[in-house]
Amino acid sequence: MATIDDKINLFATIVIDKAEKQVKDNMNRAYQLIDEQFLEEKERIVQQAVQIMEERARKAELRKVQILSKARMNARQKLLLKKEQLVYQTIDNLKKSALEFVHTPEYEGFLRSSIRQALSAMNEERHLTFYFIDDDLSARESLIRETIMQNIQPNAVYTLQRAERNIIGGCICSNEERTKRADCSLAARLEESRELIGSIISESLQQVVSE
Repeated sequence: MATIDDKINLFATIVIDKAEKQVKDNMNRAYQLIDEQFLEEKERIVQQAVQIMEERARKAELRKVQILSKARMNARQKLLLKKEQLVYQTIDNLKKSALEFVHTPEYEGFLRSSIRQALSAMNEERHLTFYFIDDDLSARESLIRETIMQNIQPNAVYTLQRAERNIIGGCICSNEERTKRADCSLAARLEESRELIGSIISESLQQVVSE
């Protein structure tokens, strides 16, 4: 028959076992909560690290784009400046050649051609004014009048005047009201060639840059 001490010991054992089990369960839950919090904090830190890296990469890419854009803009400006310099230099050289050309025997053929072109452009006008450089009016007036008379409309009249600006050579022809004109001067030919020269120089510069 169990004594009181036996019963007390049995009760104590049950209480202790229950307490140990409860403590163990609490510890397990605490460990599990700590693991969950650790994983959550780890995930948060990883996400922050990814965001920081992505932001740095985005800023680095933006900076790269800005640097490249500025470099392209600077290169484009340098190309445009170089193009303008080359166009000016080329036109200036052509102008010098044109000024030399007006003193050659071949110039008279050009002068006749420019007069014919001007008359063709103004063939519906009946009162014409021709503008020439001083040298042409003083040294080639007979050639000028002869060419005009050979190509002008029978019922048209004309006058000769000195060009108010440097047309280099050739002629300008306008009607009496000055509402219509035909610029067949060497200066006009040079100006017309400016765009073509610019295009050629641009293509050449682009090829140099690409190589």
